[in-house]
Amino acid sequence: DSEKTLIVEYTLEDVVVVHNDVAELYWSFVGEDWENHLGFVEVNMILPGSSEELRVFAHGPLHGNSELVNDQQARLTIEGLNAGEAVDGRLIFSPNLAASAVKQTDMEALDGILEAEGARAEEANRAREADQRRTT
Repeated sequence: DSEKTLIVEYTLEDVVVVHNDVAELYWSFVGEDWENHLGFVEVNMILPGSSEELRVFAHGPLHGNSELVNDQQARLTIEGLNAGEAVDGRLIFSPNLAASAVKQTDMEALDGILEAEGARAEEANRAREADQRRTT
């Protein structure tokens, strides 16, 4: 039984969707098929330039964290990721940073994204509150 550190770095290509009002990266960084407990997961998403519109949303275990490091980088961290738990992230940013993207929609998407993420955040907060009530 030994502890191992594995660092994986990669560049994603053709995964950004550019809408009229915002660009979006929505990616599953750790899928549900992972068979081992991971002690610590850190995901850094770095844009090619600054974006005042930068926002990050994380989906996964309730004890995970998301943060904006600066105006071109966001980070997801999870301490203790169980086998079978997925970690997804959504990054929205200025569409001019991905003007040459292959995937373009010709639609306004920001309001719909914020509505969907708001609903997910409310659901996560209800689950956290339920967990707290069970443990107290």
